Amino acid sequence: MKKIISTLIVTASLFSASVLANPYQGYQPVSSIAALNAMQYVDDMPVNLTGNLEQQVGPEHFQFTDSTGTAIVEIDYEEQFHFGIKAGQPISFFGEAEKEYGRLEIELKFVNSGQAVQG
Repeated sequence: MKKIISTLIVTASLFSASVLANPYQGYQPVSSIAALNAMQYVDDMPVNLTGNLEQQVGPEHFQFTDSTGTAIVEIDYEEQFHFGIKAGQPISFFGEAEKEYGRLEIELKFVNSGQAVQG
C-alpha cells in the first residue's frame, strides 16, 4: 500500500512540474486571426501567429495582419527594444489573445526564436 501511495505522489509531482513548466500543455494554439474572430470566448487563448506589424497605433500597440485578418498586438517597450521590433516588419510569435468589447487584442509572449518575454 505504501508503494502505491508513493508512486501516486511521485506521478502527481511530475505532472504538476510539467504543467507549471508549460501552462499551455494540451492546448493547440490558434494560428490565424480569422479563427480567433470566429470564437466567442478567447480569454487567455494561446496563439501562434505569423504575419506583419503594419503600423504602430500606440506606445506598446501595433496593428498586426496575417493572411486572414487584422488584430492589435501589445508588445512591451522593453521587448520592442530587446527584439528590435518595429512597424513594417514581418514577425512570428506566440502570445495570448483577449477579446474585450468586441476588440481582439493579443499580448506577445515569445518571439519565434523561442526567447521568453518577461511579464
